[in-house]
Amino acid sequence: MADCNQFITRDKQKLYNLNVKKNIFFLLIILIFSVLGLSALLHPGLYSAHDIWHHVARLYHYQKAVFEGTFPPYWIGTLAGGLGYPLFIYSYTFPFLLGVAFLALGINLFNVLKLLFFLSYFASGVFMYCLVNSMYKNRMAGALAAILYLWVPYHFVTILVAASISIAFAFTFIPLLLWGIYLLSQEKTKPGMIFTALGLAGIILSQLQAIIPLLPLLFFFFVAMLLNSKNRKGFIIGILLSLFLGLGLSAFYLLPAFYYKGFALGYGEIYQKGFIDLKQLIYSKWGYGIINNSAKEGAFSFQLGIAQWLIVIGSTVSLFIKRVSKKEKLTTILLLTGFAVSVFMLLDISGPVWALLARYTPVNYPYRYMLTAVFISSFLAGYLYTKLGKKTGIIFAIGIILVTLFTNRNHLKVNMYTDYSLKEYVEAEGTTSTYHEFWPKWADLSLLAKPVGSPVDNPEIKIKDFVQKENDLAFTATTPKNQGVTINHLAFPGITLYLDSQKTNYIRTKDGRILADITKGEHKILVRFENTPAIRLGEVISLISLLTLILIVVIKKQLFYH
Repeated sequence: MADCNQFITRDKQKLYNLNVKKNIFFLLIILIFSVLGLSALLHPGLYSAHDIWHHVARLYHYQKAVFEGTFPPYWIGTLAGGLGYPLFIYSYTFPFLLGVAFLALGINLFNVLKLLFFLSYFASGVFMYCLVNSMYKNRMAGALAAILYLWVPYHFVTILVAASISIAFAFTFIPLLLWGIYLLSQEKTKPGMIFTALGLAGIILSQLQAIIPLLPLLFFFFVAMLLNSKNRKGFIIGILLSLFLGLGLSAFYLLPAFYYKGFALGYGEIYQKGFIDLKQLIYSKWGYGIINNSAKEGAFSFQLGIAQWLIVIGSTVSLFIKRVSKKEKLTTILLLTGFAVSVFMLLDISGPVWALLARYTPVNYPYRYMLTAVFISSFLAGYLYTKLGKKTGIIFAIGIILVTLFTNRNHLKVNMYTDYSLKEYVEAEGTTSTYHEFWPKWADLSLLAKPVGSPVDNPEIKIKDFVQKENDLAFTATTPKNQGVTINHLAFPGITLYLDSQKTNYIRTKDGRILADITKGEHKILVRFENTPAIRLGEVISLISLLTLILIVVIKKQLFYH
């Protein structure tokens, strides 16, 4: 009996080793396609792209704040000409949080930024492979879906044209989130909860506003998994717990961002510029321009991709094939419905819906719904592969990959390479955002045009020992009389004034700066951003959620499915 068990154990180990080798092989394929897709990043230095200047400055300020001892940073005191700016109260943080780890290793900031783009790109392919392989038990199907997800025009636009690092990481976490949801539907609650929570937190911390464009995908995928689940009650419980955990992990950012959302200018009605035409989805000329008045101007491409359209058509045709099971047809119908909804939201016919959304939450460009359309059309490639015979499937896979490579052959280049210094990037970015959307509503935007030469406006006051960091500024002021002194620093919740080491009240000037009464003589003045109750509560929730996640990882039991 012992010998029999020994043979069984050996056979299991051999099978496990074989599976690992096969997975490694397909992951290497995904790595090769990732390197080929972003080979333009191998060039020394950076390249011209829409948001590249913003991200260099944001990564610089984030690491500077962290290295000065503030973690996580919220207020960046050296922005807005030294007036300070609540950048990371509102802006996504995950890419820069990850980037700081590489900067700590001594890697050049420009190379770190390119490395972040590549890691987001490669990881998105890996997670797509894991999701499709897990669902259909077919590695080739997973690899095919991953390749299409990587080599889709909008993915290249995101990294090489727009340099939108937030959307690049949204690409990464979408399949991880859906993989977790699928595992929960299969009663694999431990990995399911972990991946769902990490996927949701990753999207929130990478680009919170991506949640709205992803709603059609998330809703219809959830419904499909719910209908296919054998334990629907357990599945729903697992989803709810995972969502709370994911929200908890991101609470250090999410809570302050929502609590103070009414304090910032916001995007206004920027969404009106972001509608596209259906013909642009089918084909639009490649370009590197920016949107001025409308996305319909054709500054850059919004094409979905020929291969993706073929997959959508093929998936629709599969609904009429008898050998496809009812469950598979239902899942496909739901995903195609999500695809149709995302296309509808891309077009200006959906304007009334966007106007309604804008009344309750900040919204960005409608073309972000490309995320849902791209994911579904790439995911369904793996599904279609599994519906074909082995030989036919191989021919189909090779054919669709060749179409993908050929139709994207001109999408792998950047507009031009640049040779600016880090100093030039940082000094050119007043707020690191085009629309200054995080500027306090009560502050006068004209302040951005005025150089801040001194921490105070009054020339009678003598200044010495002036030091400005990301989280505070300090100086010694000598005033000839008792008077109200305007300090060149924005007033905002958390901004605290210390006069001779004593916390002191101040009022806000009409243009949004600090005004304090100072008596005659020499005084040490410190202006510091201190975490508000909303921030502290968010950090406590995130810490508890992180400890909970660690506990779930180390626990050996299968939680509540028994």
